[in-house]
Amino acid sequence: MNDAGAALGGVGRGAMRGSARALRERANTVLPGLYAWVTTVASPASQHGASGLARFCAVSALAALIAAPLFIATRPSLARAFGIFGFVGLSLATWVLLGPLLTQSRTDPLLAALGGLGFLLYALGWGSLRRRGVVPEDAPNVIVGPPLQPRTRPAAAVPVVFGVIVVCALVPLLLAFRVVEPERALFAHAGAVLCAILTISVGSRVALSVGQRRTLPAATERLNAAAVPLALLALAFGLGFLWLVVR
Repeated sequence: MNDAGAALGGVGRGAMRGSARALRERANTVLPGLYAWVTTVASPASQHGASGLARFCAVSALAALIAAPLFIATRPSLARAFGIFGFVGLSLATWVLLGPLLTQSRTDPLLAALGGLGFLLYALGWGSLRRRGVVPEDAPNVIVGPPLQPRTRPAAAVPVVFGVIVVCALVPLLLAFRVVEPERALFAHAGAVLCAILTISVGSRVALSVGQRRTLPAATERLNAAAVPLALLALAFGLGFLWLVVR
């Protein structure tokens, strides 16, 4: 009996150490998910008037969050089911069950925004990560050869140019907060996000082309390539001017 008890105790301690190691290795998902759960799920579910089913879904979401790393090494599909579908789905079910209580919650808007950032980091944490101590050169299918050298090196002014582009992308996001009418505020923020994405996308290509020699195509080819965007821009200006006149 003593030997059996000791064996069971050793198995239990080994399982606990394995669970702690799994949680530590998946801290990039557990910590952001725990923060997002506390700020956006547990806080509204704990207020007075929340239904028992909503609180059950909130607790179940936490259980799914903690259970996911325990199966990541042995059963990855089950781990993803717990961590992605279980945690996010139960959090969504909690919000749906709260109903009007969710909008009437006195949660700080900044705290709610940080909770959304926590969900973003949680989603990014579920990307494929290389295990600690493993390098790509140790893979069995690696092609052995000399390291590849870059064709060209970026100019020293590239970080400065990209920094200016990022600042320019923040301008429409800040200007969108000047819209105070609720009917137009959502449209203003959506347009600002679109402008910021386009600025970063186009600006990154501009930054990478700094200091690089490029042969420009003929003027007629460039004009033909810009015909559609210029036509859309002229149409937008025309509709805006017409709206101002009618208003």
